[in-house]
Amino acid sequence: MQDEGCVVIIIIIITIWSRLKFILSHTQNQEMLTEGDLANSADQSNRVREMQDKIASLRAQVGLKSSLVWGIRGCPPNQALPCSGTNH
Repeated sequence: MQDEGCVVIIIIIITIWSRLKFILSHTQNQEMLTEGDLANSADQSNRVREMQDKIASLRAQVGLKSSLVWGIRGCPPNQALPCSGTNH
């Protein structure tokens, strides 16, 4: 009778151990997925910042070119030629 009780306890311990291993494995997988999501998010944030910097640079270039065109033509850049030069 005592041997049967030991066998039952061993089976319970093995069952609990198997479940703990499964839970630990699942937790590690979730942790890896979360780390991957975080890395992707950080990469996307960097890309957004780079794009915002590029847009700001392009806007500055357009503004500079518009100013140059206005100065050369003597009229606003959105006005068609010929321009009398009195519109600024």
